[in-house]
Amino acid sequence: MDNTPRLGLNKPNPDPVTGDFVDVTKLNENFDKIDSAINTTVCTAATRPATPFNGQVILETDTGRMYVRLASAWVQLMVSGATFLSTIESQRTASTDLVLRHKLSGDSQYRLQINGAGRIDFGDGSTAADTNLYRSAANELKTDDAFVVTQGLTVQGNPTITNKTGLNGTLLATGTTGSTSYANLPAKAAGGAASFSFTKKRSDTRLRVAMKLIAYSDATSTGMQLGCQIGATDYDVTRCYYTSAIYLNANGWTYISGLAAGTYTLQGRWKRFAGSGNLGTFNTISELDFEAEEMN
Repeated sequence: MDNTPRLGLNKPNPDPVTGDFVDVTKLNENFDKIDSAINTTVCTAATRPATPFNGQVILETDTGRMYVRLASAWVQLMVSGATFLSTIESQRTASTDLVLRHKLSGDSQYRLQINGAGRIDFGDGSTAADTNLYRSAANELKTDDAFVVTQGLTVQGNPTITNKTGLNGTLLATGTTGSTSYANLPAKAAGGAASFSFTKKRSDTRLRVAMKLIAYSDATSTGMQLGCQIGATDYDVTRCYYTSAIYLNANGWTYISGLAAGTYTLQGRWKRFAGSGNLGTFNTISELDFEAEEMN
C-alpha cells in the first residue's frame, strides 16, 4: 500500500504490474485520520502533531494560540484573546501606504492610522484624521497640531516653544520724528503699517520680540529707541546712539511676560530718548526686521 503525502492515508499502488489489490480494511483505517485533520487540528502545547505536514493548522486548547506549519517550523497566527509571541512585521512599497488602521463599530472614519513612513494620524471616528505625530528630522519628533500635557513634562536640554512670525527685510517709507514719546514707525514702502498679527498659544509662556532697523539718518539727535506696542502698552526693545548723519543699525530683543493666550497686533514704534534733534529721515533702502516668538 502507498500513503498520501499530507495525512499519510492508505491508498493502493496503482501500478498495473506491482500494484495492490484494493484492501477495504486498509482504506477504512483512513477515516479517523481524516476526521482528526479536518480544518484545524486541536491539541495542546505539549501534544502537537508528531509528524506535521506543511500548511497544517493547529489550535492549542490550553493557550488559545493557533499555528500554521511552515516548512520545519510552527508559525503563530494572530487570534483574538491569545497572547501573540512573535514580531508583527509589515513591508510596504511607498511611505504613504497604510500599515495599520483602526475604527470602532459604527465609526465612519478611522480613529488611528499608521503609514509606511511611521506617521501616526488620529481622528474622532466621524471626520477625517486631524492630528498627527511623526519623525521630522534626525532625533526629532513633531506634530502639526497642538500637544497638551495634563500631568508633568520633563525636558532634558534647552526647551524652546516656537510660534514665530513677523516682518523681515521690510522696506520703510520716508519718515522722521523728534518726539520723546513713542510713535508708529513709518508705513512700509509697499503699503501698510509696520505691524503684524501674532497668535500666542499659551498664557504661561513669554514673548520674545526682536527688532533690527538699518536706515540712514541726517539728524543730530544722539539716541533712537525702537519699541513694540501691544494693545495700549509700549515695550522698549532696543536703542542706538549717534551724533551725526549716519546709517543706523539698531538691533536687539526683549522678553515680554504676562500676556494671556490670544491674538495680538504688534506695532513697530520709535522715539528719541536722548539729544535734542529730530530722528533722521528714512530712505527706501531702509530695512526693518521685526518678529515675535513664543518661548518658555
